[in-house]
Amino acid sequence: MARLPSIPHTLWGVKRPLVDGFGRVHRDLRISVTDRCNFRCSYCMPAEGLEWLPREDLLTFEEIERVARVLVERHGIDSIRLTGGEPTIRANLPELVGMLSALPADFPAAILLVQHQHASAENRLPWLLARYCQLPVIAPEDKEEIQPGCVYVAPPGYHMLVEEDGTLAFSAGRAVLFSRPSVDELFLSAGAVYGKQLVGVILTGANEDGAKGIDYIHRRGGFTIAQSPVSAEAPAMPEAAIKTGAVSRVLDLEAIGPFLAEQVAG
Repeated sequence: MARLPSIPHTLWGVKRPLVDGFGRVHRDLRISVTDRCNFRCSYCMPAEGLEWLPREDLLTFEEIERVARVLVERHGIDSIRLTGGEPTIRANLPELVGMLSALPADFPAAILLVQHQHASAENRLPWLLARYCQLPVIAPEDKEEIQPGCVYVAPPGYHMLVEEDGTLAFSAGRAVLFSRPSVDELFLSAGAVYGKQLVGVILTGANEDGAKGIDYIHRRGGFTIAQSPVSAEAPAMPEAAIKTGAVSRVLDLEAIGPFLAEQVAG
């Protein structure tokens, strides 16, 4: 992504919607904050890799803010998504986790979080989440006891599992749908331990990981939520979960946190 030129004065004129050649009005803005990625997904990254843009060609945060503000104020944009590459590897990028930031500091349940990451990735996610979450965010160790009101983030390269004694275990077993950590592995183990006390949430993702686990949680009497595919950056995971018929509620991303706060904390 090349650096944008100065925004012309005509952009600051009368507010008007963005309409393409087919007459469609666009209200969603996607901003790629980096082209770099530490994953090597076969459906996305060529085996020979890619040549990255020089860092000086990337938009600064100030430029990103300026473009977004203009499009919101002057052209009716009402949804902004930060993408990549892998956006979380850009230094100092705030991880926009509306679901977690909406949870109150006295939220009574533990949250176990799996994000697909390459085994060699630096585990920056707990640090990023901690900046915007009112709950303690933990990069757990093997056999760590699960405490209510804490967020536990699975480390790269290991499945995170719930043990019968209420502790966490980590496995370097085979990848599930090319993923380790895997959502399915977490959901299956947590469903066996917590049963109807468990809430399983599937967010954006590019494969079907989590669908099997959502179905198991449902059969065990737990409550299941899927992000609405239309609000997902990569809709494959929530779509696969919904197709199982085991999803209790489909919600837009910004509605999941308040819903959990009301249903669990309330």
